[in-house]
Amino acid sequence: MRSDIARLCSHDGARQEINMPFAVEYDGKTWCCATDGTCLLARSDLPAEVVDGAPHAAAVLSTAIGTGTATTVAHLRVAFGSPLWGDPCPHCGQKVGQLWPAPVDRVACLGRNVNAVLGARLMDCVADGPCEVGQPADPEGPLWFRGETWIALLMPIRVPIDGLREVTP
Repeated sequence: MRSDIARLCSHDGARQEINMPFAVEYDGKTWCCATDGTCLLARSDLPAEVVDGAPHAAAVLSTAIGTGTATTVAHLRVAFGSPLWGDPCPHCGQKVGQLWPAPVDRVACLGRNVNAVLGARLMDCVADGPCEVGQPADPEGPLWFRGETWIALLMPIRVPIDGLREVTP
């Protein structure tokens, strides 16, 4: 697990407001958020900086309510597969570059068609431990994942899920 959630941020020059982590006030806490526009991670255990023009992510975070299906981050990491961050440097072994936008590996999770690579990237940026997976009543709303100090959201891909590999929490 790496705390560098900036890896999740957009690299789109036209969307400067999401090219770096930003602060959001939600549920009485300040959350450090990173998004590429299709997935969002909010962590209350990281420092956050207020950025002018940052998205109003509190409304999206508020969709992660209710009781979800209990699981673990370790289970979801295995289920989603590789986050495909980039290639290892031949000299030092560290990952260099970042595949952006993320390659698409469609899977079905709780009846939603989602990108497993983005799910894997979200889980790569949070600590091991118990978590919940859920979804709002809105069929076009994001799949949510919630741990003790974090909330992650993953927007569905709006095409049929027929024949997709199933990720079960």
